[in-house]
Amino acid sequence: QMVALWWARAARPHASAEAQLRVARGLLERGRFENVPGEFAQCSLVQQLRDVLVSLDPKVEIASAVGPGGQSVEPPLFVYASEQVSFDVLPPLPRKQKPVPAQLPGAAGVEKKLRLFLTKCSESSAVWGVQAAEDIRQDDFVCEYVGELISPEEEGRRTGLHERVGDYVFERGSASSDQFVDGFAVRNVGAFINFRCDPNLVVRPLKSYFDPDGRWCRFGFFAKKDIKEGDEVGYLRDPGATTRRKYSEKKCLCGATERGEVKCRGWL
Repeated sequence: QMVALWWARAARPHASAEAQLRVARGLLERGRFENVPGEFAQCSLVQQLRDVLVSLDPKVEIASAVGPGGQSVEPPLFVYASEQVSFDVLPPLPRKQKPVPAQLPGAAGVEKKLRLFLTKCSESSAVWGVQAAEDIRQDDFVCEYVGELISPEEEGRRTGLHERVGDYVFERGSASSDQFVDGFAVRNVGAFINFRCDPNLVVRPLKSYFDPDGRWCRFGFFAKKDIKEGDEVGYLRDPGATTRRKYSEKKCLCGATERGEVKCRGWL
């Protein structure tokens, strides 16, 4: 899948991420690449990838989805990754060699059972979300937000080509951030978790055995409160925003209510 996406990006460097994913799917469906030596075009790697562009974690299931006309609705194209993928930024190494602790705060991948489902669907668009497929206790790690590790320059280039990419970009939260996580084209189920004004998830930085200082740009979703099986999970996009001027110019459609009172703040 990644080979096909890299090839599509090389062939269409100025195309949007969605267009590049469509090119990658076409490459996989045909089972060969154009204008390359025959031995590469027919290699076993390409043959193994030709049937699907999406493969999901065993802890993630997809609920059947039917559109207004009765047709089956499929999730948008993406390349599934179980861990962060470096694009033009290498993960920083610890400054000093440190002993590896027996247990390190944080986690990786998908820890809880989750269900990808269709929240809204019309003739022109479909909105996907994520439900808990099991009961989740407060403070439990749910899943990591996986994407491509990119530089500020690449982040600016990608969002300039495709505005929607900005909705899937995570950063450290400082103006001098030197790393971004882009979960648009390469992602796990975390990229399908929607924004909510009454969040039941909270985002926290993650550490690992190879990055005990937490210098690598990695984030995870943790349960803010007890979550029941079947509940949709969601997080607050910018907890520090207090006025509309600090919000994005995109409307929030979560429709959050509490005891009959509207809690949705109207903007992401």
